[in-house]
Formats: sequence, structure tokens, C-alpha cells
Amino acid sequence: MKGRVRTASIVPVFLLAALWPFSASFASEDLRTDDGLLAFVLHNDMVLARALETCRNVSVVRSSDKGHVDFNLRAECAIKDNREENADCPAYNVDASGTLDTPTQATVRKMTLNLLCSA
Repeated sequence: MKGRVRTASIVPVFLLAALWPFSASFASEDLRTDDGLLAFVLHNDMVLARALETCRNVSVVRSSDKGHVDFNLRAECAIKDNREENADCPAYNVDASGTLDTPTQATVRKMTLNLLCSA
């Protein structure tokens, strides 16, 4: 019985130690910069994190109204794990808008992904 307790208590500590660098890097993005906001959104928004890789032609517009800050992010982003048969459509034009909820938290409220194809 003691062996089970020790094993159970070691596993959560090990997982915390293994995941700490990842969670800390996502939380430490400086959302005041365009690069920081893009990195945060690409890592923390469930849809964008699963679908997109590197982005280029990034533009961010911020606006403030009634005490909250909104953002609109536009970029051309490569598709993550793009299958060989879809190679003629390598990227999406991304238009995402949302709110900066706190200095360390942003939420995408609306997004449009338009597939970019060569043919």
C-alpha cells in the first residue's frame, strides 16, 4: 500500500516538472507586442493551435472602448501537418478578433480562415 501512495505522489510532481517550461512560456508572452499577442493566440486558442504553424504578413490593430481592449489580427499562416495531397493549399489567410482580458490573457472571439491555394 505504501508503494502505491509513493508512486501516485511522484507522478504528479514529475508531470508538473515536465510541463512547467511549456506553461510558463505561454503565460509569459508580452501581449502588448504584436509578436507576443500572435504567439499567445497560436499557442492558447484551441482551433488555431491545432491548425496553424508559422505566420507571415502579420498585422495587429488594437482599439479601446469602455475600459476593455479589442484586437484584430490578420496573418498568412502555414497549415500544421499539411498532408502531401493538399500541398497545393499550403496556408490560410487568418482574420481573428478578440479581447485582451488581462495583461496576460487574450481571447479570440471570432475568426475566419480562408484557404490559400496555388491552383
